[in-house]
Amino acid sequence: MTEDSYEYECMRAELLGIEKPDYDQFMKTKAEREAAEQEVFETENSKAAAEQEETFHRVGGRLDELNNILKSTQRKINSFAAPFSNFFKSKVPVSNTIPKNDLQAEQDCFTEPQSTETGCESPIPRKKDPFNTGQLSVMDNLMEKFDRAQVSMEVQTKQMKKFSN
Repeated sequence: MTEDSYEYECMRAELLGIEKPDYDQFMKTKAEREAAEQEVFETENSKAAAEQEETFHRVGGRLDELNNILKSTQRKINSFAAPFSNFFKSKVPVSNTIPKNDLQAEQDCFTEPQSTETGCESPIPRKKDPFNTGQLSVMDNLMEKFDRAQVSMEVQTKQMKKFSN
């Protein structure tokens, strides 16, 4: 027997020596109480969802900013490396240099991580999922941006190590 049941209220009234509650009045009061609790729950739930959506947008913006910084860094690496690669091509035999195709493939992987034409594997395969809506698609978008940033950093680290050696 639960505390919010009519039988519980009748037993309580007997023990306290007061009049038993009217069944119709009890059910009406119980329905009003449940409606108020449901409204409070929905309000709190909508506030939490709004805060979570705002957080997703903030994180997405920061990941976009990081990816823009990485693109800028990649352009600077490319402009920095171009004179050296021309110098090494003229001084060092072709077999000891970094093949241009490998460097270009890495740059293509950086600029278009989803491209299959360049032979780059995407960290997240794109799938058409009819059930992938709402927050799942937002999370997938954030994961894709994060993976793109991670791949970019790895490629740039590799390039910098090659230039320093």
